[in-house]
Amino acid sequence: MCDYMRSADAGSNADDAWLAGAKRLSIGPKFLDEFEQLILQNEIVIARTQNVGKLSPELAISAGSRSDAARCGVNYDLRKVDGLRILSRFKFRIPLGDHGDTYDRLMMRALEMRESVEILKQALAQIQPGR
Repeated sequence: MCDYMRSADAGSNADDAWLAGAKRLSIGPKFLDEFEQLILQNEIVIARTQNVGKLSPELAISAGSRSDAARCGVNYDLRKVDGLRILSRFKFRIPLGDHGDTYDRLMMRALEMRESVEILKQALAQIQPGR
């Protein structure tokens, strides 16, 4: 068996049945609702993560933090700044935290998952059926 990378091309075209099935997937939002209810609204998680591991915007910048660690008041996201070519086709928000603590970063991850679902919906809408 050989492993190789295929750049900017799929091994086969997406047929109508595959596209219809992919567009019907709705597991994302349901899972995220459950995740937020079980984890983000859990009083133990909140008590152990709020005001813990605070990271100021200045420290985040000087330490070279990226992703959710840097978004504690720093409006900077590599996906928008470096601009992966395909991401310029999609509209999505960059979550930005207010407190810089561990709970804030957990919230950023949850919001990023919601934005990822929206990006996937936009991507599926742009896929042309195979010929």
